[in-house]
Amino acid sequence: EADGPMNEERALDLTIEVTEGLRAAYKNQMIHGDIKPANIFIAEDVGAKVLDFGLAKLANVEVSEGGEIWGSPYYISPERVGQKAEDFRSDVYSLGATLFHLMAGRPPFDAETADELAAKRLNEKPPLLREINGELTAKTEQVVNKMLNKSIFLRYRDYDALMEDLRDAKTEATAKRLGVSLHPEQYRPPEPEPPPPPPAKSVLPLMLGG
Repeated sequence: EADGPMNEERALDLTIEVTEGLRAAYKNQMIHGDIKPANIFIAEDVGAKVLDFGLAKLANVEVSEGGEIWGSPYYISPERVGQKAEDFRSDVYSLGATLFHLMAGRPPFDAETADELAAKRLNEKPPLLREINGELTAKTEQVVNKMLNKSIFLRYRDYDALMEDLRDAKTEATAKRLGVSLHPEQYRPPEPEPPPPPPAKSVLPLMLGG
């Protein structure tokens, strides 16, 4: 609120650190279930720490229909809203919504009521990041779009793949700040000059021989 959207490189650094924490939790068969800015603590000596596993559950446990929906409405996944089975990709969605908020200065969806917010999440695509913050790189926008896909099957297949793309996005953001091109046009050497024509043979020796 005071400074506007977070610097792209800083936001990606924090997201990488949170991803490492979520990956460690998932290796122990846990999904967090409530990733949002308020549950990410920044410590100067160790970086981002993931807090509040109060809604955590064992991986791949289906949500029973008709129960209450717990979680922060701006960041919960579409499958949580639709009370469908969740897995680590639900945390990926919530982390994507958090990253979107960091760099856009607003969450992906907003509405007057929780029901309207849920309907938007289920039926609308989130806005493109660079339409809100034109300073961001295309790679970062691409990563966030994939994290926020409404279909759980079209998000990242594992945390390693997400980590790789986040690091690539950080590299592209750093290169942009430094004015370095990561995709230079293919160098084409100049066309070689044609060799000079051979000198014309003199007819004088032939005449002398004759």
